[in-house]
Amino acid sequence: MSQAFDNLSTSALARELGLPLQQLFSTLQDYGWISKLEDGWALTGKGEFEGGRYVNSKRYGRYIVWPKTLLEHPLLQALEHIQMLSSSALGRELGISSRQVNRLLLAMGVMVRAGQGWRPTPLGLELGAQSVLSQDSGMTHLLWPESFAEHPGLIRLSQASKPLELVEANTSETALGDDLFAEQAKAPVSFQGLDGHTYYCQVRWQLAQWLYLAGLRYAKNALLPLEQELRADFYLPDWHIFIECWGGQETPSALSKRLERQSVYAQHGLHVVDVHSDELPQLDDVLGRRLADLNVDFY
Repeated sequence: MSQAFDNLSTSALARELGLPLQQLFSTLQDYGWISKLEDGWALTGKGEFEGGRYVNSKRYGRYIVWPKTLLEHPLLQALEHIQMLSSSALGRELGISSRQVNRLLLAMGVMVRAGQGWRPTPLGLELGAQSVLSQDSGMTHLLWPESFAEHPGLIRLSQASKPLELVEANTSETALGDDLFAEQAKAPVSFQGLDGHTYYCQVRWQLAQWLYLAGLRYAKNALLPLEQELRADFYLPDWHIFIECWGGQETPSALSKRLERQSVYAQHGLHVVDVHSDELPQLDDVLGRRLADLNVDFY
């Protein structure tokens, strides 16, 4: 009698265990039961000892099957109680996009780029990160324990990266004026940036948070490289791009200086990107698109 029905493919085993397929492949590889080949997976001696074997199919070619008894294996049983989350799932838990999650994880130092994918750092491995290889794209992604969504460091960064409701007092002439020292003296509220700087204008603070997490090097209140002393809100030195923050409530004096800078940018062919306060909640789409149009590479 055939024992075909007594065996499960790896995908069927994942379904029975209630696990993402890529997580199971990664786990079996970590256990040393299978190894990765260019065109698929191969059983190791350990895998054969645990009952794994090959079957050949006209439709699917050669693939690995496992005995149903493996469902009771203590190592695989333990996996059922460890739910792993992708960056998208972490984003849903934190209320942010998966792209923003990846930025936060980079800022935390728990992962780094690996080609077109990611790999965990020693700290990431310590926190339970698992690498999974996408069979479709060939890219390596990371999965994180469900408990990682409650990591204090991740929560703090997540909260700091979310757009806030604009504080009315901080969109006044003092907060959006061009005199930095007057800003510091008069602004009733200050904001601590992830870059370690204190901001007295909420619009500039939120923009600085985005730039920091996007992995872009920047200078704030940057002097324009001209004879007259004019300062831009931000400057990206690696890309020679200035960024201006428009709050909508500038005083006539501040507006005059901002318009003067706009004229200088145009006169000297300098690249400038404008950001308005009502665009802050959509910085990924708005600022991201404008920088991408200037061939800026960012996370």
